Amino acid sequence: MKNLFLFFVLGCAVLPAKAQTIKTIKGDWTVTKYYFCGTSAMGDTEAKQWLNRKLTIGDKITFEFSKIPKYKTFKNEVCSFGNSLTEQEVSTDEYFYEGFRCNPSSLKIIEKKVILIKMKCDFSPFSEFIMKSASQIIVNWDGVFFELIKV
Repeated sequence: MKNLFLFFVLGCAVLPAKAQTIKTIKGDWTVTKYYFCGTSAMGDTEAKQWLNRKLTIGDKITFEFSKIPKYKTFKNEVCSFGNSLTEQEVSTDEYFYEGFRCNPSSLKIIEKKVILIKMKCDFSPFSEFIMKSASQIIVNWDGVFFELIKV
């Protein structure tokens, strides 16, 4: 019985319940890793420039584009949070294989399902968030998957 309880508690810690996802994603995040998986329009040198950049999700979404040479012309304020917001749970394998020709294990994702948060945020890497866990999200831009941790 004790093992069942631990399994339940640990299992719940992996991804937040749907009702909590929106609350969970709000806050400050930092880009900590990047993965090339499938076809990419960005090289390693450019992807490295995203490391340690801060994303803030509140009423507005802001990102430190001004600190990345190629993106200095982008506004740091990306869009308002919640524009046409949708949330869905999807099969991890289907989403990554069909959408990106990518094996999710290449991104260190082992869960069978992931939660996607999508919103209208045109011409931005922040129109879709992949919840890897309650403290880790992934965004895709130019074929590079950037992992962010909550700070």
